[in-house]
Amino acid sequence: MRSLPRIVKKGCDPSEWYFDYLEACSYDSANRTIPEFVDSDYKVHMEIHKVKRRMNRTVMDSAKMAAGDSNGTALATVDESEDTCGRICRPQELYKKYRARMLNDERLTSIPDPEPIELRPYQEELVEAACRGVNTIICAPTGSGKTIVATYIIRNHLQEKRDAGEPARVAMLVPTVPLVEQQSLALNRYLRKTFWVEGMSGSEPIDIDGRAPFVLASHITIFTPQIFINLLKSIRKDDRLYFNDFTLFVFDECHHCDGDHPYHGKFFDLLMRMLHDYNGRKPQVVGLTASLPLGSGRANVEAALDHMMDLCAKLSAHSISTVRKHLRSLQEHVTPPIDEVRNARRPRFDPFVLAISNCMTRIEATLRKELDNIRKALQLRPDEVSFPAKTENRYESFVGALKSRISTDMPGGSVKYQLIKMLDHLGYYYRTLTLSDVLPNSYAYEYLANKVHNEAIPSDVSAAAIQDELRRLFRNYVIPKELQLLENDNGESKEIIRLLHDILREQYDKEPLSRTIIFVTTRLLAEKLSEHLNNCRIIGGGPRAIGCVTSSNQSSSFNGQTAGVQRQMIEDFNTGLRKVLVATSVAEEGLDISACNLIIKYNNTGSERTLIQRRGSYRFAHLSRIGLVSKEWNETF
Repeated sequence: MRSLPRIVKKGCDPSEWYFDYLEACSYDSANRTIPEFVDSDYKVHMEIHKVKRRMNRTVMDSAKMAAGDSNGTALATVDESEDTCGRICRPQELYKKYRARMLNDERLTSIPDPEPIELRPYQEELVEAACRGVNTIICAPTGSGKTIVATYIIRNHLQEKRDAGEPARVAMLVPTVPLVEQQSLALNRYLRKTFWVEGMSGSEPIDIDGRAPFVLASHITIFTPQIFINLLKSIRKDDRLYFNDFTLFVFDECHHCDGDHPYHGKFFDLLMRMLHDYNGRKPQVVGLTASLPLGSGRANVEAALDHMMDLCAKLSAHSISTVRKHLRSLQEHVTPPIDEVRNARRPRFDPFVLAISNCMTRIEATLRKELDNIRKALQLRPDEVSFPAKTENRYESFVGALKSRISTDMPGGSVKYQLIKMLDHLGYYYRTLTLSDVLPNSYAYEYLANKVHNEAIPSDVSAAAIQDELRRLFRNYVIPKELQLLENDNGESKEIIRLLHDILREQYDKEPLSRTIIFVTTRLLAEKLSEHLNNCRIIGGGPRAIGCVTSSNQSSSFNGQTAGVQRQMIEDFNTGLRKVLVATSVAEEGLDISACNLIIKYNNTGSERTLIQRRGSYRFAHLSRIGLVSKEWNETF
């Protein structure tokens, strides 16, 4: 830090060190509060600086392209005014050298021949429209083999084009990074040696020639939408893809295209708008889903139909392909799961929960006084400063929204810092309550104590005072000895934990080779519940018999998992090394978790779509689903 003012980056303004310093502090937990005191509007100034930096970088990149590369060859850029609608699909033969980099002839001969595709009667019905070249959405239960159906459609499409002497290329769009690898492996099983399959998620290293040549060398490429959009917008001429380079689009988990998904829907929606605006020859479109979205009109048939029609319009789908003539064949191969809901009563009196609630009440009371003083200045509505009940699911989002408004709209100073700190602690206490609801209290206490004690103390006296006060509140109310917090507590005094233990013991006494997935709401709970079940040795298999699967879009410090860890965990589960997986919603979206005969929704309800998604990626003939719900939060299962 001390040497930063003396460091001058080549080609950069001498003041760069100052913004690097602010950025470094903002990412360090021990120094996160410093920028606020150096510059109360530092976030605004940093954003302005980042924009200037990007503009300078763009100018420099353009200059480099104009000057050429190190060999003196100018890097060609795309002329956006050029009419590309009349272009033809670029044939794979022009880009074969990019395949050779990945696989030589010796390795190619060692690859086994493709496996045959044998469609069941109901699968033959599902592929009819797509094989006629019609844009369609294929809707069938997740366990019905939609990947086989998609592979058959892709192979049929490419073979017909090959027989006619026409170039063809397929793009398969999937919502998550793990699905890129999974679908690449699945398609290769049936298409290897016949057609070239490539997968691109953004996690692979970028070749000096870019990504587009590898796509053009392939017959089928599996993308995440963002990577595909980036290639369609690339300014490098040799790294640019066009819609007419493809003859078939396959959208896996196409319910994301309705735009309701907070992340994936945005990119699917953007991609489809780009395709609709394109005036050239458009590829055939096939969507795959287990559950057409119902939107907010799920209780209204007409509104739900409108939502489905909207999805069809976005995908330019002329039909929805479902099983009608061969329902018996479908029922023979996809066994409906057995559903059961068990309600669990919360303890009538829990001193730990009472202590946490008292702390929250005191913080809320202090906040209300301050919020009354600033409400008019920040133009906050009454409902934006009225705290919901502590047991409501929306409590955390309410606190987050209020914190965001204060962070953005309120000028810097000690009062702003104090308000944000109090809201931070309300978030800690709320998450502690949610953990206490479904775990022994010792886990909830450990989480809260770590959050409170590991906070960085700012050097500013007025800022440090609020944290001292909040710590004092914690120490005075949350006292382990008085609250009977025991480290070896198995939690069975709570009915929901006892029911979970009983279900698992009964299942593994009856069927020792069973596989179970327990769905929970948060990454934190997935990690803590798997730790608890392993510590209790509820089932045999050693201290690692129970694992957890969480999303791969968060760093490990936020309880996220890398794609590699996620893949290894699922492989361990499928092979029996792990008998139980505690999972967040990552396991709903098409991941091939093949060995599962019991699903437990642990105080975790979901929409009709998530319910259907959870039915299918599991291949055991007899699947049971049990919902364990705290009585006050009971919802329809």
